[in-house]
Amino acid sequence: MENTTIMLIVGSLRKDSFNLQLAKEAEKYIKDKASVEILDYSEVPLFNQDIEYPAPAKVKEIREKVKEADGICFLHQNTIISSLGC
Repeated sequence: MENTTIMLIVGSLRKDSFNLQLAKEAEKYIKDKASVEILDYSEVPLFNQDIEYPAPAKVKEIREKVKEADGICFLHQNTIISSLGC
């Protein structure tokens, strides 16, 4: 049986964020059925056009992981009206 990979992307850098805690709980339930990876954005530099091309190594690494994932789940905060950025 081919192994499915699920990428969990947490929208907070706080070490004990509720969304990270939720991702870790979800991982417990999913890990018997699929490989799970919680994406770590802590080493990604802030966007800066001066370093956009070529992309920083960590950005390239994350792009590859996302491309290889069979499924992606975003865990992020929301506001009363909508998700941030919407």
